[in-house]
Amino acid sequence: MIPANLDVIRPTTEKAAARFDAAIEDLREGFAKGAIRKVTLDAAKSALGRAVDKAWDTHVQEPFFFAGRYQEQSEEVRDLYHSFMVSSLHDCISARKKIEKSGLEGPVIDAMNKVMAQAHPIAEVVRGLKDHVVKGRAPNPNPPPVNPDKEIGTCSCCFRGIAVTGGAGKMAHHGYQRPGTGEQTASCAGVDFKPLEVSVEGLEWMIDTTEKQRDKLHERLAKAPDLKELRWMERDRKAVSGFTSRHITSGDPNWPRMHARHIRDLETHLRGTESDLDLMAKELVKWQAFHGFTPEEPDESPSP
Repeated sequence: MIPANLDVIRPTTEKAAARFDAAIEDLREGFAKGAIRKVTLDAAKSALGRAVDKAWDTHVQEPFFFAGRYQEQSEEVRDLYHSFMVSSLHDCISARKKIEKSGLEGPVIDAMNKVMAQAHPIAEVVRGLKDHVVKGRAPNPNPPPVNPDKEIGTCSCCFRGIAVTGGAGKMAHHGYQRPGTGEQTASCAGVDFKPLEVSVEGLEWMIDTTEKQRDKLHERLAKAPDLKELRWMERDRKAVSGFTSRHITSGDPNWPRMHARHIRDLETHLRGTESDLDLMAKELVKWQAFHGFTPEEPDESPSP
């Protein structure tokens, strides 16, 4: 069950706290009903994962490992610290086991357990709800009126049914929803192409673009073991742009953990990209067949 008191991991900013409270309420309701919408669970995991990541920084990393305090810890505590990461709810399940198994005591362990006492039960609830997910969004109780004259076509890039503009015959502006994961951006490249019912040009462009992204990820992974510095942008509410540039070098005590995290992120991105390409290849075959295109059979006749 989710603890009643979540003061350690609850965000302190108004908007983040509101998202956190809504996510907890959604999980409690889903647990009580034995069912939860996938979009609701995904949103809850995202909001709560950010909260746990921030709480771990605030209560563990900043007071005990950052700003030169890493060297003050015993070798056993440093080894434990490097044996896991806490940046999401799912991380809490293995982290708690390793903390308990270590048998260590002291202020650092107390701080770790303080976060785990509130985060771990939530992680277990989320894990339990994965077998009770209902796909799709809840029906709109007040659906908009249907326009019988609106032409709908299949977008070349996200494969959703989208309105077709009257003039150019291309897709109306819409956000990109990544096939398979549901990950969204503000604009989909499919607006530059005609629907798949008319042409596969947009899908062919999407495959070519994604293959280039895959190749770049392979290159980055090949170079990753030899990296000596990492740079990234981090959200910062105080910054004018909303982001602050961060970097870390190989001499930093936190380098092994951040370097491993960087490689893991690249591998995850690569797996997702390859999965996308598999889906796109299948869609291309399907739509080529729709247009009557038959791939040429290789000529296996003996040469004269």
